[in-house]
Amino acid sequence: MRQWAYAGLASVGLCLYYFEKDDALFKNSMLNVLLLLFFYLGINAITKIDIQARIRRFSHYTAIGAAVIFMIGHSVSVDNRIGHLFGRVKEESGAIGWSFWLFVSHIVTTAALYLIFEYTARIIFHFISERSVDIFTGKEPVWFTSNRRSLFYLWGAIFLCWLPAYIAYYPGTFCYDIHGQWSQTVSGSYDRFQLVTHTFFFGAIRNLAIAITGGGGSEDSPAEFPLTMVLYSFIQMLLLSLIFAFAVWYMAKIKLHPGFRVAAFGYFALNPINAMFSFTPTKDVLFAGLMVLLCVCLAELARDPEHFFSTPKLWAGTGAVAVLFGLFRNNAIYALLLTVIVLVLIYRRYLLRASLIFGGCLVLYYFINGPIYNALGVGPGQFKESFSVPLHQLDTVYQYHKDTLVAKCL
Repeated sequence: MRQWAYAGLASVGLCLYYFEKDDALFKNSMLNVLLLLFFYLGINAITKIDIQARIRRFSHYTAIGAAVIFMIGHSVSVDNRIGHLFGRVKEESGAIGWSFWLFVSHIVTTAALYLIFEYTARIIFHFISERSVDIFTGKEPVWFTSNRRSLFYLWGAIFLCWLPAYIAYYPGTFCYDIHGQWSQTVSGSYDRFQLVTHTFFFGAIRNLAIAITGGGGSEDSPAEFPLTMVLYSFIQMLLLSLIFAFAVWYMAKIKLHPGFRVAAFGYFALNPINAMFSFTPTKDVLFAGLMVLLCVCLAELARDPEHFFSTPKLWAGTGAVAVLFGLFRNNAIYALLLTVIVLVLIYRRYLLRASLIFGGCLVLYYFINGPIYNALGVGPGQFKESFSVPLHQLDTVYQYHKDTLVAKCL
């Protein structure tokens, strides 16, 4: 009976947290029933597991902290004030009032979040305790090895840690550069002001959404928009979580101390910035993932240059990542140029192979960014994007000294 009560509290509180009281999803009885059954089965299963007392205590304190942090963040997000958490609301007259039912709903929501976090933490910490040893002993945790199963464990764990943040912003976010990129995919007219590679990537997903939905709608509310954002968000989250999981997996492959692996996993999975940006439709996210992947490739080069240069799949894979790295940010080519120069100087023993491989990356980058894009009808970028800093400096000078500037300066 207690499990049913906990399940009911968790399902009601979760709906209060994510949905407004007038939201159709909040009133959806089928959704509420499914949540009730899901939480009951989960709580009932976890309760039957013999979990150590120290794990239960640690889960208890972890859940309290997480629930409080989530509720504070929720209140600030809704009303820009922590006082909203305690039932304080701004009335139409502008005065600050107090709502008893809002206060009660926040108590229910906090209790529900506590239950969800507490039972989730129990099973996670129990799993870690059963599958591994103390990370500070330097012994090998079973689920942090470099086998294929471990990679999928890490991939799934990172993705699931990010999923609650995405649910809160369903179907996704639509911010800064993506406005222009959406317009380009609609008009079919592309230029280098927006990152071409990312625009093509986003456009392919939009075309998939059109194929599924059939398109239609109005200019302000296209029918494919919600599905486009859902597909893009999930594809990007899957790609980025896989890259981060691969980085942790690689740390196990080279026998790095388990403590560093756990710390890296925690940073990738639990950092709220990673969770928020994992589904943000901007070039910077995939570029960051490619940077991590390129660092892994260069680490493999540094560990065993002879094996690297004699293994085609290693140097070809590194070259492909390097080209994508350059194509996913316009100014990345400068970092890539410097990296190539340094690598050729360091590995002079393999001068010919290093020059061919890394020089080939640069040639391929400029070929794609030049003749290929030109053949596809991609226009040049806008002047202001390339000289944003000097333009801001000139604007500042004008704003502060316009009365003293001579005519020829204007």
